[in-house]
Amino acid sequence: MAKMLNQNNAVFQDTISKDFKTALEEKVFEVAAPLATIEFTNMQLKEWMNPISAMVPKALAASGHTAHVIRRHALQ
Repeated sequence: MAKMLNQNNAVFQDTISKDFKTALEEKVFEVAAPLATIEFTNMQLKEWMNPISAMVPKALAASGHTAHVIRRHALQ
């Protein structure tokens, strides 16, 4: 998505300008904001993918059982 936004930045800004008659700063923001979100997501993704502990019923916990959620991405 970031590649598509970067490659078509001028087209997006022109289209936004025609559709909404916005100022230059707003046109730039309409592309920069999603790019910033994508960058932040990419930076956090490894941490978000770490396994996390999950609750288990008391009876299982008392006998020493534990549970973890192991995340994986759907695109393979």
